[in-house]
Amino acid sequence: MNGELMNEFLFNVRRVVLLLGVCVVCVCAACASSRAPETGAPRDATAVVTPITLEFPADQATQTRQAFAALLRAQGIADSVTQPTLTPITNTIAALPALIGNVRLPRVSPDDESVTDAEAEREALRRFVITNATLLGIDPTRVSLVEIVTQPDGQRRAVYEQKPFLFPLSGGYGILRITFMTNGTVTQLSSTALPQAAQVAPQIVLAARNLITADQARERFAALTSRPSASLTPRGIVVLPVPRLGTTNVAALELRLAWAIETGGQIFYLDARSGNEVIDTSDDTSIIS
Repeated sequence: MNGELMNEFLFNVRRVVLLLGVCVVCVCAACASSRAPETGAPRDATAVVTPITLEFPADQATQTRQAFAALLRAQGIADSVTQPTLTPITNTIAALPALIGNVRLPRVSPDDESVTDAEAEREALRRFVITNATLLGIDPTRVSLVEIVTQPDGQRRAVYEQKPFLFPLSGGYGILRITFMTNGTVTQLSSTALPQAAQVAPQIVLAARNLITADQARERFAALTSRPSASLTPRGIVVLPVPRLGTTNVAALELRLAWAIETGGQIFYLDARSGNEVIDTSDDTSIIS
């Protein structure tokens, strides 16, 4: 091969190598672009750190008070000084204060005569809950009406449950109560709901992939407490919020997945992931019943 042919051969080899390099870069770039974005969320149940911490905004109390002021304005109540009692930690409304004026449920006047008084009552409550979602600390699509009962004094009380997770909330959390008279006047209002609950819902889902069974819960609780297993009845898995321990200026709860176990007319809680800890709630004074 003469020098001219050799130069042409080497030139063609370089072109092929260059084209191969470009193809490799393009393939790598395509793979990188098609890769799911990193979100920082745990990929499996073992990567979830439990208990799961739910922190509340520093201005949660301010948001609740502003929502209460908005309720008074909407109701035409000229009272800009009186403040509601707030639930500890979550800072949702715990009780209505004495007011110069009455808070009322929305007036529902159905055009359809087939709509019953009970249906109109439920619709008035539904509108009230939606309008005052911030005050109650809820996502209105994540609460369910449990009951409406007449109390001994003739007033009516509606109870709602917040359902933000796969499992029901326990320990007194997630309960909304609206007490009202037959004319629609609201006489009491309270909420132990968890604001911002949606933030940790994905972590609850992941943590729920690795839980002990009801039989395991019974046997482990019996071993930890020296109670006969025959006297223990697992009632189901719940999300149990407990106040976060330690010194911190951030209002927060620790959410535990737990088996609710009934014995002797009492409910106890066993960690549903490890099965090695009976969760003590005896010192939890954060809930206003």
